[in-house]
Amino acid sequence: MGQMQQDGSARGDPGATDCGGLFQNKFAAYLACFTANLGVRNSLYEEIMGAILAIELVEHKGWRYLWPECDSLLTIQASQNYHLVTHTYVEDNSCANKLASCARDSSEFCWWDSPLILLEQNSIGMG
Repeated sequence: MGQMQQDGSARGDPGATDCGGLFQNKFAAYLACFTANLGVRNSLYEEIMGAILAIELVEHKGWRYLWPECDSLLTIQASQNYHLVTHTYVEDNSCANKLASCARDSSEFCWWDSPLILLEQNSIGMG
């Protein structure tokens, strides 16, 4: 089973919000990543919408064996009846956090089939 990590970023509450995520297969090879600018919202919105968006992308791509993780306990609690998302520590979610920060420079949803392209564009360290 692979892994999907997502995170959100908010500047103010309410304030400008963004989210990002990355997808890995069971061998930890990166499959793709995304960023999305969510507009002016609150911090709970960006965390939950980031998780929803990531889950929808997994479904759309047909990646049936990726497990979603995030560092927001509120998102975990909101989805606990459905067992949709599991917790990861902030330290283990740093790549998704950096992706969420990249969305600040965009006004739209962005998808990369190779995270390496994003790494080159933004000098983000994955890992």
